[in-house]
Amino acid sequence: MRGVRARAERASGRVLEGMAGADFRARLGVSLTEALIELNAQRHETALSAGVATAPALRRRRPLLRYAVRFRRPIAVGVALLTVGGAGAAASSLWLSPAGNPLYGFNPGLTPTAPPAAQLAAMAVLRRAQADGDRGPGVQAALTDVNNFTTGIRSNYVRVLGTTSLGPVVLVPVQTRNASAGQPAIQNALCVYYPFSDSSSSIKNVDCWSTQQLLAGQAFSSLASHEYGLVPDGVSTISIALGPWTRSLAAAGNFFDVQLPATAGGGQTSSLPAAPTVTFSRG
Repeated sequence: MRGVRARAERASGRVLEGMAGADFRARLGVSLTEALIELNAQRHETALSAGVATAPALRRRRPLLRYAVRFRRPIAVGVALLTVGGAGAAASSLWLSPAGNPLYGFNPGLTPTAPPAAQLAAMAVLRRAQADGDRGPGVQAALTDVNNFTTGIRSNYVRVLGTTSLGPVVLVPVQTRNASAGQPAIQNALCVYYPFSDSSSSIKNVDCWSTQQLLAGQAFSSLASHEYGLVPDGVSTISIALGPWTRSLAAAGNFFDVQLPATAGGGQTSSLPAAPTVTFSRG
């Protein structure tokens, strides 16, 4: 597989040369091309291990590559590379979702890789097929909020966890969530984008957790008068206690969201503790 990938990278290197100073679309094209090269190499290796002869990926196709150079946008180059070596069928499943905001230069990139086995085993929502609603306008709007603290959106595993009056709550699995604001970097992070409103616009609150935090029952957060989070398979009930106030609800879709008691002004009642206690029950 290293040989296949090396040949692909040498071939695509001539196409992508000089893109360092390009605009946002150029950087996105580079990200897509890298993802497509990975898919092509994986398909080639799988075919070889099964004893099926396939055309070597991105090999002896110089006329096509010279033609691809004449594309004005590297996104087109990435799509052109899909068809070289017969990788189109394998790569066609990658959702080319929006990723980041070009107004701010955000380009976290996409990756065709799957979440690690431990995450897939722990979350049925990731094992189910991606539905049309998981690619809807509200989800695409949420993905434009993904900034450069993130590397490698696993776009095929983006899921809607729930809905609010301001839009969907979106699960975005990523390869890496970089360290920020005293928080350590998280590999294979599970990030949740929860919409909320301030005085000027509707924006997204983001929390990211590791697989270990998910399995330990620590993947939850507070937002204004809401407590929400992720739960692994096997959890049947979530119990939330805030002083004398308690609430229990059934787990659904590896997610929970509960409204905490609040004053008429919308804030938490001053006599209550600052944070609730959250307990998961299995059975």
